[in-house]
This record gives sequence, C-alpha cells and structure tokens, in this order.
Amino acid sequence: MKIFFVIFFISILLIWLSNLLSRVRAEYSTAIKNKNTLIEEATSIKNALDTKGMESLSEFEIECYNTALSRLKTLNSYKKNHAPDNYPFLKDWPDEYQCITKANQSTC
Repeated sequence: MKIFFVIFFISILLIWLSNLLSRVRAEYSTAIKNKNTLIEEATSIKNALDTKGMESLSEFEIECYNTALSRLKTLNSYKKNHAPDNYPFLKDWPDEYQCITKANQSTC
C-alpha cells in the first residue's frame, strides 16, 4: 500500500511538471516571436529608407532611420535564443511615427 502512494505521488508530480513545462515553452516561444517581429519591423523601415537615399530624407525620416538602427543594434545584441520579457533599453519610435507597411511600402 505504501508503494502505491509513492507511485501515485510521483505520477501527480510528473503531470504537474509536464504542464508547467508546456506553459513555459509557450511563453518562451511567444517571447521569441515578439523579438523577431520587432527585428522585422526595424529592418523593414531601415531597408525602405535606405532605398530613398540619405540625402533625400526629411528630418523625421532620418529620426525614424536612426531609431530603427538603434533598435536593431539593441535587439541583435541579445543571443539568438534569448528573448527577455521586456526591453527597457529599446529606443521608442518618434511620436509621429507611422509604420512602413509591407503592403504598399510607403515611408514614414
């Protein structure tokens, strides 16, 4: 009878650990996707503004470009499989910022 309780306790513990591990994996996967989305956003803006040439950019577009470079540098400084819950050192986009959409590739 004693062995039954030990096996029962161990099986309950294994089920609990399995559930915990699956939740942690899901949160980690989401964090990696969020980091990759931020990298894609900054890269698309940088590439779109690169095609215009630095001479023809407005002051606001230059600010967007510099912000994209800063964000890329910060995000790429993290290891490939590391994604923190938040990014306290990530520079914010300018207040008037409008995303460069992939659909029409319009600039800031």
